[in-house]
This record gives sequence, structure tokens and C-alpha cells, in this order.
Amino acid sequence: MFDHVLIASFGTGMAPARASIDAVERALARQAGLPHTCAFTSEAVRGILARRGESVLSAAQALEKAARAGVRRIFVQPTHMLYGGEYEKLRAEVNAVRPRFEKLCLGVPLLAGSAEVRRLAKVLAETYPRRKGERLVFVGHGAAHFADIVYPAMQTAFRMEGRGDVYVGTLKGWPGYGEVLAQVRQSGAGAVHLVPLLLAAGGHAQHDMAGEDGQSWKARLQQAGFSVRCTMAGLGLLPGVQQMYAEHLREGLQEEGGGRQWTE
Repeated sequence: MFDHVLIASFGTGMAPARASIDAVERALARQAGLPHTCAFTSEAVRGILARRGESVLSAAQALEKAARAGVRRIFVQPTHMLYGGEYEKLRAEVNAVRPRFEKLCLGVPLLAGSAEVRRLAKVLAETYPRRKGERLVFVGHGAAHFADIVYPAMQTAFRMEGRGDVYVGTLKGWPGYGEVLAQVRQSGAGAVHLVPLLLAAGGHAQHDMAGEDGQSWKARLQQAGFSVRCTMAGLGLLPGVQQMYAEHLREGLQEEGGGRQWTE
């Protein structure tokens, strides 16, 4: 049995976007039924919040605090979207303090495998129904990591759900804006609906996806002749996504860190 859960999120410095992270944290806390701590893994985000007078622990700080408080068996549940650079950083922090605990396990991200990719596609397909003459484009962060392959896999999953009107692109990975633009043009549609494929609709969604400075996806699509609307809601607000995270935690706690959880 574990006696503590650490919920680790990348974080956001934008107050309106915080609601998405808060919703997932609450769902995980309910599932855990144990004492828990929340942490943000992004140093930049923690710095922004600190300048506003809000102190948020890093994962390393939260683990150190737990060890000093006498916690012996702790489960770390990330709210990261996928395996990638940020997840690897978190794993390194966990491994660095492993000797301080009797048992320390790291859970899996939201999209831990093909089953989760298919399930998320189904949740999103139900949340955003098809509209005649419009193409639905989900915009993710992207990763300089092999995990970037999750994004084209998501588009394939939408096709398997019968949603040929849906495209998936990334801000900093592949497929990028150019690949998405080419597909939307080929479809013959005149309208585009942009939705962040992000836990929270923070800076990337507000500026890179929907900004008004001429460089955002919204502005560039408008310049290309499309009518564009944006939904500024993070995935964490969706009950179906909250349930996916909660099930990851439930499985991890029940399996005592076995299965897909990192144990060493």
C-alpha cells in the first residue's frame, strides 16, 4: 500500500487556464483517497507564479518534503500528455531520490499507449461533433522526442471513429502547420475550428494557436482565406479525460507500481 500521492503537472502561469489542471488534480485526489501533494515541474511557470506571490513546489521539492515528513511509500502520478522530454525530466527527479523511500513509483502519462490514443479520440469526437463545411483541427505542443508519433496516431484514431473532418497538428513537432494547412485545403472546406490538444489552454493556446499578432495558427489560416473559430478549453476540463487520468492512478495504486509504472 502507498501512503501518499504526488500529482505532478507541467503547470501554467495563466490564471484562466489553471482550471483545467485543478480539475484533473481534484479527480486524482478523489481517486487516491490518500494524502496528496501537487507540484509543477516547469521552472519557468513556478518563477512566474513566484513573482505573483504564489509558491508552488517542484516535484523534487515535494518529494524531499514528503521524505522529511516520514512518508515511506509514495506514488507519483504525472498529468503530462505523453512520454517525452518533460516526462523524462520528471523520471530523472524521481530516480534521484528513490533511496529516500521504501517504495517510490512513477505513473504513466495520459497517452501511455494505443488504447489511450483511441479512447481520447472517442472522447473528443463526442465532445466536438461534425459541422458541415468545417474542419476540426486539434493543436498539440509537439515534442523533440519519438513520442511525437502520438499526434499522427491521434489523427488515425479519429479516422477510425469515422471523423474524416478532423486533423491533428503540433506547434513544435510533426505534423506542423504546413502539413495541416495542406490537408485542410485539399478537403475543400472553407472553415476551421481550432481546439488545443493540451491539458490546459495556457500560453501556447492563447498566443501560438489563437493569438492576434499575425503569426498564430488562427491568423495564418485567416490569411489563407479560411473562416476560423477557436475553442479555448484545456483537455483537463473534460470529464472523460479526468476519468482517464483517474484510471491510470487507480491501476498504478492497485498494482503496487507494477505493470506500466516505472519502478527503478
